[in-house]
Amino acid sequence: MDKTPIVSVIMTRRAADAPLAGSVRSVLGQTLRALELIIVEEGPGVEAAQAAAEDPRVRTVTGAPLSAARERALRSARGQWVAVMDAGDILRRDRLERLVLSADAEGADLVADNQMIFSEDGRRPTLLFPGDEPLAGAKGLKPLIRRTRLAELGGYEAGVFETDDGLVRRLVEARLKLRTFAEPTYLKRVGGGAERSSAGKRVVFLSRQRVTGANTGSSTYLLSVAKALREAGYEPSFLGVAPTIFGRWPVLRLKPETKVFADYRIRGSVRFGDWIIALDPKIAWSAGLTALELVLGKLKVKKPGWVKPAPYSVAVPHTKSDMLFVARNAGPGVAGVLCDYAFLAPMAAYALAPEAPVQVLMHDLFSSRPQQFAKVGAQDSVATLDAAEEFRLLACADTVLAIQATEAEEVSRRLLDRQVIVAPMAVEVGAPEPGRADEVLFVGSNTAPNTIGIRWFMDEVWPRVRAARPDAKLKIAGSVSRSLDGVPDGVEVLGVVDSLDPLYRQAGVVISPLLTGSGLKIKLVEGLAAGKAMVVTTTTLQGVEAIAGPAVRLADEPAPFADHVLELLASDEARARLCERAVRCAADHFSPAACYGEAIRAFAQPPAAPAAFVEPPRASIAV
Repeated sequence: MDKTPIVSVIMTRRAADAPLAGSVRSVLGQTLRALELIIVEEGPGVEAAQAAAEDPRVRTVTGAPLSAARERALRSARGQWVAVMDAGDILRRDRLERLVLSADAEGADLVADNQMIFSEDGRRPTLLFPGDEPLAGAKGLKPLIRRTRLAELGGYEAGVFETDDGLVRRLVEARLKLRTFAEPTYLKRVGGGAERSSAGKRVVFLSRQRVTGANTGSSTYLLSVAKALREAGYEPSFLGVAPTIFGRWPVLRLKPETKVFADYRIRGSVRFGDWIIALDPKIAWSAGLTALELVLGKLKVKKPGWVKPAPYSVAVPHTKSDMLFVARNAGPGVAGVLCDYAFLAPMAAYALAPEAPVQVLMHDLFSSRPQQFAKVGAQDSVATLDAAEEFRLLACADTVLAIQATEAEEVSRRLLDRQVIVAPMAVEVGAPEPGRADEVLFVGSNTAPNTIGIRWFMDEVWPRVRAARPDAKLKIAGSVSRSLDGVPDGVEVLGVVDSLDPLYRQAGVVISPLLTGSGLKIKLVEGLAAGKAMVVTTTTLQGVEAIAGPAVRLADEPAPFADHVLELLASDEARARLCERAVRCAADHFSPAACYGEAIRAFAQPPAAPAAFVEPPRASIAV
């Protein structure tokens, strides 16, 4: 394999006490692995020598004056590109890959980004360029430069310590093609002070979910991870990084389960006790229009279509305001950063704790979803990602938490240099509950997999069940009810309920008739923990076939699915046996210790990143 680096990073340590460890870690953790790091300082330093001993991509160049040492470093650089930075500064994990891809796409010789300016003396982080003004000719840039063009100009001016501004000015005057963009992926430290310590117990959760309680499978999953960390002695802190969390409703009420977080903040809001109110008047206006359309609908008046569906908040592009919010609110003593979904992983850099381990809670392998939906002639209701972009996002973390084994295997295959842990959702296990002989239950949120699955069940399976047992009843709970206009006889649509416990206790059979979807099916785990007899599809069991298969009934076609439901409804003994298997399965495989033990240990002992040269995926990305 060719081990020639794509980028040579020249890091200048201008003062002997300039922080180094976090800066080095931010370089070696880049999603573009084919790089070399050259640390330039006047005298041999212990930290630099240690970094070189631990990773063959690191070497040091020392000597006085510093200008001469830096010139030697530049002459020895082997990369196609040269990136300059100062010790103490931080690179966002995807910075170099983004710059290289954008430069290659446009044939640029010089590419630079915005910067976030931060300090350890209490000043609020700011942006070097707050607006969207062009960066060309500006001072303070830390560019990526094509090495051959830099060599043609002779590199840094000989005999003096030329500033990076001076170098950039000469390059621009030489008519090198410059590409700039306004996103701050270079984080510039100003003033003195040591790096923020990662020796605290604060774990910052970065999320764009509406986590007001255990309302959906994904929010229940996130809360269960936070609870496990809390019980392990950590202090989970929730940062909702964007106002899009509110959707079309300007007021959120936090349920008791959110108290697992030591603090809870959403950008663009104020909090009064358990109530959080959005400050953007557009959200309140949208809520008013939505309420009016609901009234018109009940009056059988055609809806005017004023209100458009709110965007899928988790996947909305990050803004500079989002980034500043994280930097200003993450706080000191950050022991780790947990990113809720792959989309949030690049945001971890703005916690300004480069030595703290970063984990991403994957939830789903999004790039696998379009193919699954195509099989049933449907489209995803959330976000789509191609594989190259998804794995670039996941590579911004040290550790990927996959919710099931099949997806973990795929991530491990694609990200050879990242730790991947299978961390299914943990649950509190109850007792076997055979329930009532003629009651069937489905629970789901308002997503395409749930809507498609329950419609298939009502259209293809339920008529067979009712024909054999006319008294059978199907109860549907959860926000999936919003998508169900018109249901067959024997079906009761309950909507969102305060507690699912009574419904689980009463149900004789719990169904999960999913035909598409990725990740671990949270309602499968909940049903097992509730001690229920379940009938499910292969899609529902994806990734946990060996674990949960013996504890459920499996069918993918209408007739055998109906037969399983009818057999269980007709036999108290059969239901009781399956309920006991469900409880044993949940206790053995879905306890907090079994699900999250390894992830919690990874915060205390983050994995060392192995030195590996892996070509970056040549995908187009928006910058």
